[in-house]
Amino acid sequence: MAVAQMIELIPGRISWLPGCSAPPSGYQGGFALAQSLCRPHAEVESGQNFPEVPGAYSVPHYVKKACGRAFGPLGLDQIVWFCRGVDVELGASGMLAVGSPEGDDEARANAAVLVGAYLVLRCGSSHQAVRAVMGDADSTAKFSCSWARADILEPERTLEVQDCWHGLELARDHGWLPACETDEDSARFCQNYQALARIYDASWIIPGLFLVCADPLTTVCDPNPETFTAIFDDQAETHDETEALVSTPKRGAGLPESSHLGYLNDVAEDAGDQPSRANSTLSCDTICKEYTPAHAYTYPSLKTGSFFSFLQQNDIQLLVRANFLMEPGMPRKSYDGNDFVSRGVQHLDLPVPDHHGGLPSASEISRLLEAASGYATGRGDAIALHCKGGFGRSIVLASLLIVERLDVPGNALLGWVRMARPGSVNTTSQERFIAGLKGRTDVWRAANNRGIMSGAKTRCTPGCTVS
Repeated sequence: MAVAQMIELIPGRISWLPGCSAPPSGYQGGFALAQSLCRPHAEVESGQNFPEVPGAYSVPHYVKKACGRAFGPLGLDQIVWFCRGVDVELGASGMLAVGSPEGDDEARANAAVLVGAYLVLRCGSSHQAVRAVMGDADSTAKFSCSWARADILEPERTLEVQDCWHGLELARDHGWLPACETDEDSARFCQNYQALARIYDASWIIPGLFLVCADPLTTVCDPNPETFTAIFDDQAETHDETEALVSTPKRGAGLPESSHLGYLNDVAEDAGDQPSRANSTLSCDTICKEYTPAHAYTYPSLKTGSFFSFLQQNDIQLLVRANFLMEPGMPRKSYDGNDFVSRGVQHLDLPVPDHHGGLPSASEISRLLEAASGYATGRGDAIALHCKGGFGRSIVLASLLIVERLDVPGNALLGWVRMARPGSVNTTSQERFIAGLKGRTDVWRAANNRGIMSGAKTRCTPGCTVS
């Protein structure tokens, strides 16, 4: 995209300088590169060095190389801190111009999402109004699919900047994202958001209703001291014990494998990224989870316990597994769903093959809608969904439930999930499928069962396991 002139977004207050690393001559207000505001203002003022580059795209637990071509959109914590940073800058100077590095289209797309996010979340603008003022070039800029391989020709991109604005508009209107108008509120939200990802490899897609995570077995086997060490309280294992269980993946053998995430195995086996087990740079070699001492943070707002206690604390009543019991990249066999049922959490086994795009069949969608009916009503009956890594199949299933329940457009939801859980949606087929859902009618059509309605009475009874 070409360098643009200054665009006044809020007259006398905020301007957009895409592709500009400095304000124009004679400008009297404050200036900041958008991504420089994506961390607490106190950290910016302190001048301390932190392991993460502010405004850089990353996926917790994963090495940068594993992300492939993916460069955004940024996570909700970065968006929240950006909005707070703009508030602070405006309070100091009264007028602010926000820019992006010259010649860097990827940074410009991320910056455009951030600037539009401020207009949506702080100013109450619609995504259409943001597009009108930001212009078509920035609104229609596209993001690579998560985990898109850098060594092959990239398919046509799907997610646009304006989809992210639309997703944030949904979040604002439905109450999925708190206002975070003070440093304290922003810090509280971001600490909880980061802790969910770092300790449990989990993210709320809709807080209190739909949560997505990795197969808990993969997190139990992660020697990173931040992560939980047991699925149940009475089955605790130490990280030293679980580290010995992690082995090089056995690929092939007819097991399903994602078209994009299979690349992670190649990354782990690359001679340039193959550390010794002693220093555990890759804490789960098979899926490229990353652990270095620099990542040993503490989160006092969230106490680490077993995975089951985590489900209890968050009122999860139904757990959906979308992966097979054993897949390439898993250090050992997944858990027994009956162990959750016997403890009062219902369980649905819905294994979706992780190849040819990783999309569920009509019968699998129908089973999901039937089993989930009556859950996620906002009365302490949330649903957690997981696949192997918690990025592909589980996100597709969660998206189907959300579109069916709320009758929201899939393209906006795609933007939202990519920000709520960075790394979400790991094939272009999944992206196009979610973006193509116009509303709940499309979900019913995909299930080949127009009679399934949100809020139906069918529900598995206590003590049963759905299989």
